[in-house]
Amino acid sequence: MSYDVAGQSYALTVLTPIVAGQESALQSHLRGLRRSPFADAPRTHFARWVIVPQPAYQGPPMRPDPWKSQYLIFSACLDGELDSYLAELCELIGPDVDAVWRHCVGYPGSADPAAFARYMHHNRIPTEVYFAAYPDATVAQVREALARRDEVVNFAVAVQGLGNDDLHRRWKEQFGG
Repeated sequence: MSYDVAGQSYALTVLTPIVAGQESALQSHLRGLRRSPFADAPRTHFARWVIVPQPAYQGPPMRPDPWKSQYLIFSACLDGELDSYLAELCELIGPDVDAVWRHCVGYPGSADPAAFARYMHHNRIPTEVYFAAYPDATVAQVREALARRDEVVNFAVAVQGLGNDDLHRRWKEQFGG
């Protein structure tokens, strides 16, 4: 049983070690993003990169437990099958993903989509619990529904105070039927 899938929606979590000495550069790059590159990946419902720092050591009685590196977590919810999504990331936003993951150990780059997919699968953490509010709705369907909601809200504001006949006429003009 796969917990990564709910309807047609897929949950992806990837944990990659950051190259020693690259943590600040990666953090600066992520903070400098003015817009998510995943806006150009139309099957992405949600995506996030998070840097996980070394665990804090506050002195005895704790024991130091340093990791070999800090880690980058990538978490995403996407439409459909994983491998085709990974190929689309290489095609649509390859330079953006390269600018982030180039700071991570063993990153092969997006120029070779098969190597990129192997890297992501190698570092993937299986999802144990995944809830999708609308598991069968694609990103396009969600955007369409949100646009329709905005249209109805704007209509409701515009027709406040109209009588039944005028309201019915305006509804038919705007939405048909």
